[in-house]
Parts: sequence; structure tokens; C-alpha cells
Amino acid sequence: LSIDKRLRYKVARRNRYWPKSSLDHRKSNLLENFKKLLDALKGQITNIDIPLPKLSSDLTFASLKKFEDVLDSLVCGWVGIQFLEKENIKAFGDSSSAIWVPVSQ
Repeated sequence: LSIDKRLRYKVARRNRYWPKSSLDHRKSNLLENFKKLLDALKGQITNIDIPLPKLSSDLTFASLKKFEDVLDSLVCGWVGIQFLEKENIKAFGDSSSAIWVPVSQ
């Protein structure tokens, strides 16, 4: 995504991300960031067909959590592919454990 900070897409952290925003604005921000992440993943993985919900009065944060979970799964799968292909990935950790993070070229 070529961003300086972690993308704000975790539903449970919405109040920390946007503490002064309305509920609808928080939902809108989450959906916008879901779309950014999904679009980036579609550029890396073919045949992703996940229709994101539209902002509406009956949209709940609980219902948004399943979309966050799907995006997390896709990110994990993509990172695994990057690891296996040894493509633009860097380990952060020590000799006993690490988290693998894709890096920009």
C-alpha cells in the first residue's frame, strides 16, 4: 500500500482510530480502508470476489468484523506466498520466532 502507518481497518480499534467521529463516519472509514486493502490484494491475487457492504443505517460493526477476518486471511495467505517465493519479504524477530513482512522494492 506504500503507506507510512498501519492501515486502520480493525473493527475493534475503531474508537481509538477515530475517537471524535460519529458511528457512521467510523463505519465509512472502515469500509474505505477495507476497499483500499481489498483493491491492493486484487492486484496480487487473482479471482478475489468479495463484495463489500454498502454504508447503511442497518450496517453494524459486528457485521463488518467478518469482512475484516476475510481480509486478514487473504493478507496472511499472500504473505505466505511471498515467503515461499522469497519475494520482497523481511523477517522481524529473533532466532526463535519472526513475523514476515512484505517490503516495497
